[in-house]
Amino acid sequence: MNAKSCARWGLGLGLLGLAAACAITVALVYFQGRARAFNSRPLVLIHSPIHHEQARVGDGILFHATARSDSGLRRLELWVNDTFLDARDVTDGSAPTMLVLSSSWVPTMEGNHVLIVRAVASDGTEGQATVVVEALTQDAADGGTHVVEEGETLETIAEEHGMTPEELAAANPGLDPGGPAPGDELVIPDDEEPPADGGAPAEPPPGSEPPVPEDDPPGAPGSAWDFPLLEPLRASPFGAGEPTDLRVEFLSLVTFETYERLHCYIGVANSPPRWYPDADGDQTTDESFVIEEIASGAVTWSVAGLSGHSMPVFLWPRNRDVPLSVSCVGIAGGGTEMVELGLWEDSIASDHWMGLIRAGGVPYAYGFAFRITRAEDGGRAVPLYLDADMTSPSNVRLDDRRISLRWDYIPRADEEPIDGFRVYLNGGLQWVEASDSRESMLPYEWFNPPCGTTYTFAVTAYRFGLPDGPESFPGIAILGQPAEDCAREVLITFLTLETFDLGGDGRYEARHGDVGPAYGYFYANESQITFSGGHLGPGLDMPNGLRHNTLYNLGEMSADRTWRFSGMPALVVAIPDGGAFEFGFLIMDEDSGRCRDSDDPGCDDLICEGLSAIYEEDSAEAWHFDSHNEGALTSEDGRCRVTYQWGPAFGSPVGPGVEGWEPLPWISLEEFVVNEDTGRVQLHIRNTGTATWPWRDLTIELQTREGVSLGVYTWPDYVLEAGRRAVLEHPDMRLSAPFDACVVIDPY
Repeated sequence: MNAKSCARWGLGLGLLGLAAACAITVALVYFQGRARAFNSRPLVLIHSPIHHEQARVGDGILFHATARSDSGLRRLELWVNDTFLDARDVTDGSAPTMLVLSSSWVPTMEGNHVLIVRAVASDGTEGQATVVVEALTQDAADGGTHVVEEGETLETIAEEHGMTPEELAAANPGLDPGGPAPGDELVIPDDEEPPADGGAPAEPPPGSEPPVPEDDPPGAPGSAWDFPLLEPLRASPFGAGEPTDLRVEFLSLVTFETYERLHCYIGVANSPPRWYPDADGDQTTDESFVIEEIASGAVTWSVAGLSGHSMPVFLWPRNRDVPLSVSCVGIAGGGTEMVELGLWEDSIASDHWMGLIRAGGVPYAYGFAFRITRAEDGGRAVPLYLDADMTSPSNVRLDDRRISLRWDYIPRADEEPIDGFRVYLNGGLQWVEASDSRESMLPYEWFNPPCGTTYTFAVTAYRFGLPDGPESFPGIAILGQPAEDCAREVLITFLTLETFDLGGDGRYEARHGDVGPAYGYFYANESQITFSGGHLGPGLDMPNGLRHNTLYNLGEMSADRTWRFSGMPALVVAIPDGGAFEFGFLIMDEDSGRCRDSDDPGCDDLICEGLSAIYEEDSAEAWHFDSHNEGALTSEDGRCRVTYQWGPAFGSPVGPGVEGWEPLPWISLEEFVVNEDTGRVQLHIRNTGTATWPWRDLTIELQTREGVSLGVYTWPDYVLEAGRRAVLEHPDMRLSAPFDACVVIDPY
């Protein structure tokens, strides 16, 4: 999660060096990467074999991978180590957005083998995924032995493995003459000789170089890009039609009121909803969940028994969404009061059946985490890094006084130490915290979700880092605002008024300036700020007018009493349900004398007028302005231009309410300045994202173009609001000639 820009200092440019020689910008928060981070390169997913799968030397391995690219694909390649194995080309001139490659491979040597799938998009952009397969010798492989069970004989075992009893006996010289006994382990010989080349073609595609394995390739099972917690995968690995065995598991359950008892009705795959918990298998008994913890207004209920083999397996077509419904009932009043907590329903598509954790529930009533896994293939679709035995963070809660997310962590005494915690928002990995942390500072925007929208926060413990380290199930906290209980508020600030040629004054009055006296207003919806340069009358003071080709600071004008502003040039406007937002300005020239017809010289004249577009509330694009949009309105007659800045009012719902558009910080480098005499570096940065950089250490590294570090510098507990600029200086951040450096923002 970093942003990187490079700049070369030109000796003839004095004190200014622009970051122009190379500029590489990588996501500052995620995971945003989320799928957005790799939109420009093909997404590759290897579905079989899985990462760290074991195989026997000489045994064939089935291979299956998919690739997707919005710009179209032209080729999909499979490489084993440095050897080209197979490919699928698009030869009909089309540019499909998805390709599937199925192949096979036979390992001929013991050890780890790197399998890489490389996709080439129509525009030449490449993407790849990597898995490692461990090849074992025949003696070490589990598939080369057979454990004798009760009732089995030498003849039945030999028939099962396609050999004669004599061949089986010869492979097991220590076998008891009376035959095998239950529990004995027999070696199953394999007479097939592995192919010398492992099945690889002799020649790779013309001009093709072997791909280089990446440390954390997108799409590799267990990689960071394959861990959208509470979020679907980006491509479906399943075919159509044929059924598969599925299991729905529930991992956590919280309510936001305390009840004496709690049960839920869960309906899966069009089956009638069943009462849970149901440990005795009898739906007529009124069992209840057990309270596990009560903290900060949230009650955590134990869901032991709703995961693993405790949940039934059901058969379902691979090309049909799985209907899932949950409704919970709380019991209070000594068992006399039944509180319906609401119904949650959804249909889970096949690209979500990968064991990845998702969230559901009814805002302000209850929330839960669940996952759907395939029961076939030994449950191999479950990510390797989700460790059910690993202690999860508990008592996860939001602290609106400190603008933070807090949690407790009490591991077992015999448990390995963890490396830290991962913090998620709506399935997007935002950042990690140290193992001794129990709090993460958040952008204030995350405490104000759009009306009718729920934000799900999750914290997991992890070890060893991605891609292979285990990760605990999440502790979650949920925040939302019902649409009927909140209203969006917009803060708009009018910054400057710039005049050009204002034309002539229809009737010259004694006043300062070229046109006027001037009066008018700035408005947003029905609210407005008025001003007046004054009126003609007795006394020596003349009213204020406007001058040609002049820039006025509206903040300074409003502080000048002679302009008679009704307030600061800023307005907070509440947007009603289904409403719209528009703003603008109108400035007039006051004249005196007869005004019966519009063309009478005594009638006031229009100096200039500006009007914005109308922003509809239900347009996600229109409301995606969390970063204090800046803009300018120029009047139709070209005489005036007003600059402004707008964004959500503090405490108002933030964001458009569209999934994947949650407000996020993004730090960009705007200028790179070096003092040639002292070597001191000055970095001009701006938060071009949609949320505040929230009281977190901001770390910047200077590197050579070859990636060698020139120094790492940290600004502790740094805050930078969305849309704001800042200048960073550090006493130790210096360069020597030729003042060439790459700037890496948030390198970790």
